[in-house]
Amino acid sequence: MYGDVIRSFNLWFPFTSFEDTILRILNIAPSQLHPNSWAFVKAFEIVCLGLDIEP
Repeated sequence: MYGDVIRSFNLWFPFTSFEDTILRILNIAPSQLHPNSWAFVKAFEIVCLGLDIEP
C-alpha cells in the first residue's frame, strides 16, 4: 500500500538534508505536505544546486 503512495508522489528515501530541514521546521510528517508543495521544494532545491547555491 505505502509503496504505491510513495511512487505516485515521486518521493525518495532517505530525504535530502534540505527536505528533512523543511519537514522539521514545519513540524509535519511527509504525508502532510501537499504533492504540489513537494514539487516546489524539489524544484527549488534543483535550481539552487544548478546555481551553486546551498538551499
